[in-house]
Amino acid sequence: MVQGKTMTVISIMTISIALFFLGGLIVAHVTIDHLLDGVSGQAGLMAFLDEKAVADSAKVADISARLKAMPEVERVVYVDKSEAWRRFENTYGGRMLEAVDENPFPASLEVVLAAEYRSVQTAEDVGQRLRQDPAVAAVTYSQAWLSNMEKTRRYFLVATVVLFLITAVALKFMIANTVKLTIYARRELVVNMRYVGASDLYIQMPFIFEGMLQGLAGAIVSFFLLSTARLLLTQIPVVWGSSSWLCAVLM
Repeated sequence: MVQGKTMTVISIMTISIALFFLGGLIVAHVTIDHLLDGVSGQAGLMAFLDEKAVADSAKVADISARLKAMPEVERVVYVDKSEAWRRFENTYGGRMLEAVDENPFPASLEVVLAAEYRSVQTAEDVGQRLRQDPAVAAVTYSQAWLSNMEKTRRYFLVATVVLFLITAVALKFMIANTVKLTIYARRELVVNMRYVGASDLYIQMPFIFEGMLQGLAGAIVSFFLLSTARLLLTQIPVVWGSSSWLCAVLM
């Protein structure tokens, strides 16, 4: 490695840049997946309650308790008429409500689905169960929005895996070609060693150890590059935590 300084530096930089790109790709995936989780956390159903049911607090509490007991449901939020008025006013302004004498908004239950159950089919199943309750006047959910969220997650995961595999294969070929060039540069030494009876393993081990050291050095450099990027991007909401997506894909 000392004798071939140029090849050694090129190999280490190639490995470090490739690993830095792979690390950045994983960080980008974890960050965007986290953002999608936050957005999809708003996904759910709105169960509008009958006026008579609203007057009976025990009835509302019973419906909420049954919803919370469902494994598909993450949380249930009761929105009374005044809260519904306030939300509408904050979203659209109060001018639209000036001509209204009384509160026209019904009380409702906001049902947020659990992360693993956020799909159109689950929303429809939960909605069907809610519609069977006479205290529920109507149930709505954004079918198109949920469907788009599912497609976005699926496409993004496929794109990330494809980019990851392409980069990994490219890294493999770059390292393999570097090893071949190293062996070719020392072909006379290899031939002489064969003449004196050296075994294949004895000849191969120095190249293997050289590749291991170069890989370790490249990993250390890429680690420092990622650490530097993390320090520089402190003002940007980037998620640097671990993710189990790769393990799930490989399994």
